Amino acid sequence: MEKEKSNFGRKMLRLFLTVFLVLFVLAGCILVIFFYIRRINNFVAAIADTSLSRTSAQVSSWVETKRTIINDGEKAIVTFYDSPDLLEEYFAQLLEVNPELSDIYFGTVEPRSDGGFFIDGLGWQPPDEYGWVTRDWYKDAIYKDGLIITSPYRDFIDEDFEKDSGGKFVLSIAKPVYKDGKVIGVISADIFADTLSDIVNNARLTNNSQLYLINSSGLYIIHENESNIARLNFFEEYKELEANRLEVLSRESYFNNRIKGNLYFISIGVENTEWILVGFGRNRDFHNATPAIIALSAGLSILFLLFIFLSVRSWLAYGKLMQAKETIDSHNQELELVIADRTASLKSILDNTGQGFFTFGSEFLVDPDYSRGCLDIFGKEIKGLDVSDLLFSGNSDITSDFKQGFDLFFSKKSKSSIIFDLTEDEAIINEKIVSVEYKEISESKILCVLTDVTLERNIEEKAKIDKENHQRVMKVLNHKHYFAEFLNEAENLFGRLEIFTKKEPDDLEFDEILQEIHTFKGNAGFFGFNDTQDNAHESELTISDSKILQSEVSYHSVLLNMKKAYFKELKIITDTMGESWLEEVSGIIVPRESYYKIVNYVRAKLKNETKLIHYLEHYRKVPFKDIFSRLSFIVAATADKLGKKVAPMQIIGGDIRVVPDRYEPLAEVCIHLVNNMVDHGIEFSFEREAVQKYPVGKIELIISADKNHFTLEFKDDGRGINLKEIEHVALEKGLIKPDKKYSQSEIMDLLFESGFSSRSEASKVSGRGLGLAAVKHEVTKLGGTIEVRSRLGKGTVFEIVIPLKIY
Repeated sequence: MEKEKSNFGRKMLRLFLTVFLVLFVLAGCILVIFFYIRRINNFVAAIADTSLSRTSAQVSSWVETKRTIINDGEKAIVTFYDSPDLLEEYFAQLLEVNPELSDIYFGTVEPRSDGGFFIDGLGWQPPDEYGWVTRDWYKDAIYKDGLIITSPYRDFIDEDFEKDSGGKFVLSIAKPVYKDGKVIGVISADIFADTLSDIVNNARLTNNSQLYLINSSGLYIIHENESNIARLNFFEEYKELEANRLEVLSRESYFNNRIKGNLYFISIGVENTEWILVGFGRNRDFHNATPAIIALSAGLSILFLLFIFLSVRSWLAYGKLMQAKETIDSHNQELELVIADRTASLKSILDNTGQGFFTFGSEFLVDPDYSRGCLDIFGKEIKGLDVSDLLFSGNSDITSDFKQGFDLFFSKKSKSSIIFDLTEDEAIINEKIVSVEYKEISESKILCVLTDVTLERNIEEKAKIDKENHQRVMKVLNHKHYFAEFLNEAENLFGRLEIFTKKEPDDLEFDEILQEIHTFKGNAGFFGFNDTQDNAHESELTISDSKILQSEVSYHSVLLNMKKAYFKELKIITDTMGESWLEEVSGIIVPRESYYKIVNYVRAKLKNETKLIHYLEHYRKVPFKDIFSRLSFIVAATADKLGKKVAPMQIIGGDIRVVPDRYEPLAEVCIHLVNNMVDHGIEFSFEREAVQKYPVGKIELIISADKNHFTLEFKDDGRGINLKEIEHVALEKGLIKPDKKYSQSEIMDLLFESGFSSRSEASKVSGRGLGLAAVKHEVTKLGGTIEVRSRLGKGTVFEIVIPLKIY
């Protein structure tokens, strides 16, 4: 009985092992087949990716050739704008040499009834009621302010086309045309889509695959069946494609590059367009996996039988293995000696890398073994010392955070990667800058790798300083005339402050010196004199606060500190350009004083020589708008500091030439005006998008003139001025009476009051209500007026009217 039980047990054991092995091998077969199919699918996707990338490049190349035609046509329009006959002849020649062009034409910004004209390459004359400015190609090109490509449409070229095929598919490409900085019209071309269709159809992956070229509206641009132009709303993947359109267009990744059963679906963006190339088909058209799966299954079955055979052999070999165990144990002892040898070699290597290596555990004490580089970095033996004190000696906050962080790791409450990211990766040790890298050796041990990076950091800091100095010198070179004004401004400011070291300023002088420092601060920032700008800002706060706090100001200290910062940064310019360059920087070869003496002499001695006097004055005149050109750079620099997006400032008009001396002070104080527009008026991009505004703000200066006056309109498209907010601030500051009604213009005038500001704290961009007060003061000195118009949420206009004096 016992023998039978023993035999039965052995049989059941063999049966169990057999069933287990069969299931194990079967599961292995299924897993291998799955990965095999997945590999085939990835192969199919790779082929499709390659084909679509090539086709996308060909489509992009086709589009670029058409862009060239439009760009060449734009240049011709600017050249022949005053000769419509020559322009029409040029368009006709374009049609002759470009067979893919169906038509090309140009419409001005005004319809014919208002003096505009329309030129067509085929010589077609539009009827009187034809309004090209209402066409989609015209409106879209103006709205987007750039080149646009329309969806395809059928163009009935002639009667034969209409009878036989219902017309040919045509794409329209259009673009605004600029002349002298203004839009004068739109150029547009109708282009046959035959070549584009051939590119897509010839790129078919297999006979059963389908390719589509889709525009931004989800319409088929090109498809094998051209009559099937409809929304891509029957694709299961359409909504997902729409959601990922930006990633597809930017070519950061292929959209939905995955396999669904026996189908693949792949898309790619076409560069320089808003088109997407889409392809899908069946995997088996590339490769039939069935024979391979059968062969694989047969091979695995053979392996299974071989496995059974080897298992039996292994039982027989068990005894021999036991005998070999003793031999292996002997070899292990020899191996341990080899490992010890290699460990010593590894330590020698680490000692000679120049880096410091040591380990520590939950007690935060350095383990006995560490590299020789640690001695060079710390200058002493570190065995058993506290790690946090070694690395961050004297900084209790960092050492406390260090231990709290690694306590979380050693107690298994946080991952090592999280702790490493939050721990300081640099330390100052013995006046060296040391990079600290942490590596997890085990759950209870951390390796520290120390690298002396002092030299690298010094090189980086020097490179940074050299770059800033280079930018500062380039800014001065590019704006030499304005830099001369800045030097003169600094000299005048220091002279005023020198006076106040001996006597206290009265109220008028107090406001004037604050305005001068505020202006000097803005110009210092423009030329990259950052330390001077910071010092001027601190001086402005000190002087301004003294009036509020009724405290005394050491104008001697203010002057000394400002001069120290200014001349230190000025020395960088003179070291680069030479001392003599400063004498020539004004741009006038004859010294200004000598020039005036010449003019006065001619007027006194040669009274009848009006022509000579006219010539002398003429050579000093510049276009009026050039006096304000620096404001474009001020807007860009201020927007960059505040993290706002503002388009390059446009200055329109102002071509009349004037002697600049009279208007230079006005241009200086207008820096405050545009700074306020960027700081207070223009919203951040996310704020603008939230109210459906274009994310990039816009500031422009429009200059016009009549016989007697200049009119300057500073416009922005920002948030506008909140009159209720101005009134509230004015009440708090005691500038108006609470029981009196004020008109809109009276409230707007409060903006120009000295000391009025809606900000509670001054910054480097906006002061304590001094900027606009300085603008009004300068306008009044010129005998002019300033007016503000604003619409909440739409923008603000500052209109300045001043007398026109050419001499």
